[in-house]
Amino acid sequence: MKHLKHAIFTAILVFTGSQAFAGTFDTVDADNNGQLSKSELRSHMDSNYSNWDQDENGKLDESEFGEIGIHDDFNSWDADHDNYLDNGEIGDGVFSRFDDDENGHWDGDEWDDAGDAGLWDV
Repeated sequence: MKHLKHAIFTAILVFTGSQAFAGTFDTVDADNNGQLSKSELRSHMDSNYSNWDQDENGKLDESEFGEIGIHDDFNSWDADHDNYLDNGEIGDGVFSRFDDDENGHWDGDEWDDAGDAGLWDV
């Protein structure tokens, strides 16, 4: 039964994740400047945060973070060191992880790299 519940939860997460991350570089690039800012990406991701928050307490614990499928260190994303990630910390973490040239914007290649990591190809 436990495995069935986990399978159902995973299916729901994949479906809701694909809906929240659905979009193209051009649709997320709200100001149409050919680059994604951190705020544009965070706006795009905000609706997904509540889907990841399994216990609905407004923050992700390490277990919930692990279910997203991003394989980074939880503690490095926990900016305020409260053992939870809020939606800002998630947005900042995802943005930083794929801002390869660290210029504060994503270009199309960085968007594609995030997709290769499964964020857009859930």
